[in-house]
Amino acid sequence: MNDISVGDTFFAQYPKNKSHLFFVIMDICEKTPNLYICAMLSSWKDDSVYCDPACIINKGEHPFVDHKSYIAYRETIVLTKDDLSLYIDSGRFRKDVPASSELIERIRKSALKSKALNPIIRNYLIDRLLH
Repeated sequence: MNDISVGDTFFAQYPKNKSHLFFVIMDICEKTPNLYICAMLSSWKDDSVYCDPACIINKGEHPFVDHKSYIAYRETIVLTKDDLSLYIDSGRFRKDVPASSELIERIRKSALKSKALNPIIRNYLIDRLLH
């Protein structure tokens, strides 16, 4: 079984069976450390397509990123540690290079500025970041 930590990254075929890089940005709370919030990276499009401006990630900020990208907070998911490990072990998800703690912290803080983040997930983040 895979050991999962905040800062880990993985590729998943989501949404619409398109591979995206996800960042494990936080466990839900100390009382339930087996639930993880995972934020999805997407390529920046031209101005005719909505791209959430809350967290832009540029080339070099993570080894995978080779062009302007952003965190698509509307696609943020919550997974159990067991499910995440199972998906990685089965090959459904593929682990990648962990993100720096500075990048994870920026993704977390920027989530609070995003208008696209699910309000329930936002409340968990606020609870963990501000308390």
